[in-house]
Amino acid sequence: IILSIIAIIKTVSYVTKNIKKVNSFALSLAEGDFTTEEIDIKTEDELGQMGDNLNKMLRENKQIIQSVAYS
Repeated sequence: IILSIIAIIKTVSYVTKNIKKVNSFALSLAEGDFTTEEIDIKTEDELGQMGDNLNKMLRENKQIIQSVAYS
């Protein structure tokens, strides 16, 4: 039972940490901060996919901003 509790605590802590990373990154983008570094989440779950998609959005927005700046 104790080992199960420890495993659950570690899993919840890991997931919570990644959720906080994604939330902070998304908030930076929402505030228009495109100088932020890409988020680094190395999971194959939904949080990893969300991180990948947010990174893609960051790259695309930077490209659009550069295109407009050079026009």
